Amino acid sequence: EIRSSILLTHYAYWSETPRPWGTYYDDNFLADPSFYKRHIGDPKKPTRCFTKDKDIAISPWKTPSFWRQAFAKPASDDDDEMNRERRGLVFFAGDLGFRRLKGYSHDLRQRAFSLFCNPSTTRKQDCTPFVYGCRTELPQNCSLWRPGVTITTHSQRYHDELRSHTFCLAFPGDGWSSRVLDGLIHGCIPVVIQDESDMCAVRPTIF
Repeated sequence: EIRSSILLTHYAYWSETPRPWGTYYDDNFLADPSFYKRHIGDPKKPTRCFTKDKDIAISPWKTPSFWRQAFAKPASDDDDEMNRERRGLVFFAGDLGFRRLKGYSHDLRQRAFSLFCNPSTTRKQDCTPFVYGCRTELPQNCSLWRPGVTITTHSQRYHDELRSHTFCLAFPGDGWSSRVLDGLIHGCIPVVIQDESDMCAVRPTIF
């Protein structure tokens, strides 16, 4: 009865063979096969979580304080702001999985940081931390870092950093993150790194 409804969701995951891959138990829609079978369908052949041309992808909720800071310098209303040269090329700030289970963000955030961390501000080591230790398959060596690339944990200057970079990475988190919206609001071009998902205001090319 649930899937006959029109779903409003910020995570438009339309895979024909959906699978739970978040690290939160409550995000695992197959954790209770009997519930799934009773309300949705066959747990051995999961139903699509999002149906194009029926369900609707909406923007994620943001706190009022986010919007106050974002619109303090609205990029879309200021031609000079949109056209000025930005000091940075690529930016991401957020949870990097250091206190998470393996598989958080498909390990994309962890892998990106291990390769593109700033060697002048990061202690290099032969592994990447996670909740139960350190992962040697992801050496934290900053080997691909270049000036203009910033991948870091949550930043106190988040809004200013978005405004000062050309491209902003939109990695998944436990599901889909809000980085597409964050980038658009600040005039930073979002780079979607997630397959089989649509976003609010944008339908990405799937590679």
